[in-house]
Amino acid sequence: MTGNTTNLATQIDCMTVDILEDLRAVSSATYKKVSTLGFHARGDGGHAEYVLDTTGTTAKEASPMVIVATDGGRWKLMHDGNVTAEQCGFKRDGSVNIQSVLNLANAAVTAAGARILWGYGTYVCEFIQIIPNMSWVGKGQFFTILKANGGLNTDFISSNFNVNTNNVSIVGMQFDGNRANNTSGNTFALKGAKQTLRQVTITQSAYHGLVTDFDIIDGERKLGFESTYEDILIDTTGRHGWLYNGPTDSSMTNVTLLDCGVSADNSFFGLYASRNFRADNLHPWNRSSTSNVPAASVYIDQSAPGCTAVNSHFEGGHCPLKIISNQNTFSACDYYATRGTYCIENYGTANKISGVLGATAAAVNPDYIGIRMEGAGNMVELTDGGCVNGAIDFKGSQGGNFVRISGYRSSGVLRTDVLPHPADDVLLVILGAGGGVLSKPYSA
Repeated sequence: MTGNTTNLATQIDCMTVDILEDLRAVSSATYKKVSTLGFHARGDGGHAEYVLDTTGTTAKEASPMVIVATDGGRWKLMHDGNVTAEQCGFKRDGSVNIQSVLNLANAAVTAAGARILWGYGTYVCEFIQIIPNMSWVGKGQFFTILKANGGLNTDFISSNFNVNTNNVSIVGMQFDGNRANNTSGNTFALKGAKQTLRQVTITQSAYHGLVTDFDIIDGERKLGFESTYEDILIDTTGRHGWLYNGPTDSSMTNVTLLDCGVSADNSFFGLYASRNFRADNLHPWNRSSTSNVPAASVYIDQSAPGCTAVNSHFEGGHCPLKIISNQNTFSACDYYATRGTYCIENYGTANKISGVLGATAAAVNPDYIGIRMEGAGNMVELTDGGCVNGAIDFKGSQGGNFVRISGYRSSGVLRTDVLPHPADDVLLVILGAGGGVLSKPYSA
């Protein structure tokens, strides 16, 4: 029988300890690699492997990436670019993750060029600061939940708004502002370039659900500044659903804004845009049981010319879409179920609006007008199937508007009593008992 000739010195080079704190007592003169069975307790998911840093003893403590032992040895976390939340010491057992632990670990992982992988369940947290180059990945926007601690009453997850915080990526997570136990604070607020939010849910916000911003202080910075927001759900906010102050020209895909501005009726907005954006499948709406709804589901401020939206549904609020700025395009969209007078209010110039008016109505407001046409030089191509108080109101028209509306209605009126501006070019053809025809060519 052959004997075991394994080097015993090599065997003793490695050992296992119960929790991370036990690592500090391991002799760096004897061991070079240590396995931990948990962070706070064995089996809590924070198990990891550490190797001795033989290059020196000057590195500072940066848990979980660098642990300073009692004898001065430096233990470095072995990782492949991914570090779990449990390896950072974060807990999802209902206890509160305190601010200092959260932010120090987030900074350490990010500085090491790694990202944090969050697990399945709910992490109750104090304030978390967003930092440059931060990357988080969860199990999905309905499965990994970060919930604000009750009584926080300040922004939950936020960057420093005195500077740009660039290159932040978050995928597959939910952020709960715990509105029932917090009376103030935004849930997620980020100022910086190249933001990437994908498969993210933001819910139960005391103030705004999402705040994004960017200062162009370095011109068209290397790699640009445009950001990407994809598969975003914002559900129940006290104030604006999304306060969008940039970055300019950002992409919004599959964005739902649900029950925004519930703290006061007719006071806030689902999406407030002070910079332009490019949207595909944008859908603001309200539950039928919600009494406090936005002043406008989507509000395009004067400072945001050049917005583009396609394949979108503008629904609910006291006005589903309110446009103040110029040179915007809304194509192949539906506009319906207003709680106010109009589905669309257009006050800008050179805007192009197409799609369908009046697909359905809110039970509390069955009768409404399609579009209020102010401004000049706009192009409108719509069908109307349900705006019984009139497809269009020309009140405030400045002329030069090219308007084509067709459809069928069994009840209602063709338009309001206000006639088009002499310089408008209008053709309304709506069949049925609630329709009629108006043909008015341009007149100088």
